[in-house]
Amino acid sequence: MPANRRKIPALPKCACGQEIPTNVERFIVCGIDVGFPNVRYAERQLERDALDTRLSAARVSANARGCRLRLEAFGRIVATSKTVISRSQGDLCNLLGGNGELMQAFYPAVRAGLRMPRNNEFDPQREANDSRVNPFFYADLHFGALSIDGRGVPHYGSCAITLRGDMTCRRTTVFEENPMIFATNHPSGGSDTIPYGYRAVWGDRAKLAMAKLGTKIEATTTDEEFSGILMETAERTSGYTDFVEAHLYGPLHPRAFEHVYAVVVDDEFERLQWKRMKPKLVSFGITFEEILL
Repeated sequence: MPANRRKIPALPKCACGQEIPTNVERFIVCGIDVGFPNVRYAERQLERDALDTRLSAARVSANARGCRLRLEAFGRIVATSKTVISRSQGDLCNLLGGNGELMQAFYPAVRAGLRMPRNNEFDPQREANDSRVNPFFYADLHFGALSIDGRGVPHYGSCAITLRGDMTCRRTTVFEENPMIFATNHPSGGSDTIPYGYRAVWGDRAKLAMAKLGTKIEATTTDEEFSGILMETAERTSGYTDFVEAHLYGPLHPRAFEHVYAVVVDDEFERLQWKRMKPKLVSFGITFEEILL
């Protein structure tokens, strides 16, 4: 193998002996449920080994800087983090209609005419970057962020929706950062796939956060500062907010929502809409916190 070519992991095999295509959830040959594509992708041994190598390096660095205990404390807190998806108040209102509407992932919503891509610097490049990170199955993913404090990125919507782990963790993986930012930091080399070690299964999200953010942890870092390290608090109104991205596969129903942190602006319609929405949140068993501006 040429020195500039990386080893490509073999596709896993189904119980029937055939290789499982990257994008399927149910194998077409024998009909067996083979699991969520994003989870299988993150479970590849080359990914796990590379992440462990990055984590070891972060721990060596923390030891040298005298902050290993603080890094491990950060990891323990991140292990309790949850996925937060930010949506507009109008989107949330529509989702709570009737017995609850399914939240559409970005690409199916665009192709069904239910959502319009924005004329900004992100959306025109979005598909190229998402398909590089999650080949073949990117269109079926919801994109969120890991959060310790239940806050999201307001750039994506004023309502931060925390998802219930018991209903979503088995189909959620985590990735280093927004794929567009990742593409800038790790440009494609011809036909090369992205480097290994920048994604993880849900249970290893603390490993990824520690590997990525270890250099931001100091001996004096307090527990209260961890949430702002995992998701940049100073930049939460910007599309460039740094966060660990969560990728959730498949349909999403409001019954999978746990909590909503809503920022409600001083507008008569917005206030009335939010007032009418609160009983609906209660009916779905969703707790909420409101910030009235």
